Amino acid sequence: MSDAVPSRWELPQFARRVAAQQGRASREQLDRWIAKAERQAAERRRGEESWTTPPEWLVEH
Repeated sequence: MSDAVPSRWELPQFARRVAAQQGRASREQLDRWIAKAERQAAERRRGEESWTTPPEWLVEH
């Protein structure tokens, strides 16, 4: 490991790279959450569509 002190130019560049990586990771996480919510909504719709209408009469014994 080097004991060199980063220059005043290198520190902001490093901070920018870190911010860009974190922003990208945040967007990817949000995209995963959105995709999951869309899948769940589609599954819910398919489940509701598969329900049959209840009969108008009931047999009791």
